[in-house]
Amino acid sequence: MKLIKIALPAALLLLASGAAFASAQINITATNNTTTTVTPSNANYAGYVTPLPAQIIASQSQSYTNVGLGNVTSFHIDYSNTAGKKCHFDAASFNQSTPTSPCLYPVAAKSTGGTYATCTATITSVSSNPANCSFSVTFTIR
Repeated sequence: MKLIKIALPAALLLLASGAAFASAQINITATNNTTTTVTPSNANYAGYVTPLPAQIIASQSQSYTNVGLGNVTSFHIDYSNTAGKKCHFDAASFNQSTPTSPCLYPVAAKSTGGTYATCTATITSVSSNPANCSFSVTFTIR
């Protein structure tokens, strides 16, 4: 019982400080540059996302964060509109444990709808802390 009284507060202190569990994050901004509302579908990710992706009205953006598992994140989503434009977006980060380039940040965007869309995924910043492989990306559908 004494061990629990001592160990539990210590574990809670580590959790609260975040020192022991620095998970990677992808800060995502989804931008709708079409003339109609776009709807997300097929969201797939490692860890959790907050807030959950929602519809984006024309000429607006939405931001959300994917918190991964340890130093690995993976986020995939489709956005489509009623005009037939559809984009598939991917973003991930992986620790490759090399001194010159400790993290990989693959991103991709592809038009997959019946009407051609211009889809881009642009990395806007990368964490200066290579221990957690976090970054920011903007997904744009036109």
